[in-house]
Amino acid sequence: MIRSLFLSTAIALSPPALAQDCVSTELVLLADISSSMTMKEREIQRKGYSAAFRSGDVLDAILGSYCGSIAVQYAEFGNHPHIVADWFLIQTDEDAEAFAQAIETADPIPTPDGGYLTGIARAIRFAGESLRGNGITAERQVIDLSADGGDNITGICSKDHVAAARDELTTPTVENGWSEVIINALPIVGGGQTVGTCGLGLSDYMDKFVRGGAGSFLMEANGVSDLPRIVRNKLVQETM
Repeated sequence: MIRSLFLSTAIALSPPALAQDCVSTELVLLADISSSMTMKEREIQRKGYSAAFRSGDVLDAILGSYCGSIAVQYAEFGNHPHIVADWFLIQTDEDAEAFAQAIETADPIPTPDGGYLTGIARAIRFAGESLRGNGITAERQVIDLSADGGDNITGICSKDHVAAARDELTTPTVENGWSEVIINALPIVGGGQTVGTCGLGLSDYMDKFVRGGAGSFLMEANGVSDLPRIVRNKLVQETM
């Protein structure tokens, strides 16, 4: 049940969302904008996510889910996460179009002079807090994280830091009070990014240290140009 919504954008675009009392999935989409991603690649990435929410396959999965709706947030991360499209409740084609437009029309996140590192652990923790604080109770809570390199914020090899962030969410305990979250991984391979992967291939790294939770999975994109297809296929599985 939605107790209270801070779906700031969605309130303006889709007032009926406030009456929804059943949500199948809360989904946080985390997209990499580290310095290894060019501005053109970031644009392709946003267009890929927007196109996915206009896809008949994704819309059919959302509308055919347990509650016929999902709540979704899109954020990009380098050193720190930046919200691009805040929580939207999607239960109609029009809601999905509004979310797609919000991603497309948002201003690009400016890159600092020193460039962006890849803060995967920080992004995971941000998503966990966002899920906890959004005022929504759904059947499932899912984080979908894409990256073209490993976490390089806390040293060149920070696998333990990433795994700890994941485990805080995917292993519910009395102490933390968190229900189990599913974290799915989308490695963008083919760009030659190896920093932070601790000698592993990127897909192996993300499978071992990022992916987690019951039913979690990994889908690999062969470069940024392959993202639109993979994002669409991934969202079908995450929202149905």
